[in-house]
Amino acid sequence: MGSIKQVLWNLAIITLGSSLCAVAINAILIAHRFVSGGVVGLALVIPRKLHGPFVPDLDEVVLVILKDLCLLFNDFLGLA
Repeated sequence: MGSIKQVLWNLAIITLGSSLCAVAINAILIAHRFVSGGVVGLALVIPRKLHGPFVPDLDEVVLVILKDLCLLFNDFLGLA
């Protein structure tokens, strides 16, 4: 186990990387209507293709996809 200073440094780096990724998604992908691969690309396509009063937000779609992927891999690896 690392020291508290190392844990805080790791948390800061993870936060900085996540923030950079969020800015890139909002500034490039969403603004120019690009679609990337993976979970983010799938989450960008689903709200665009659904029409009606109950269109989910991007963050809701990402959370549902990631939750389902975690459950799938959890069952696949036998960690449950």
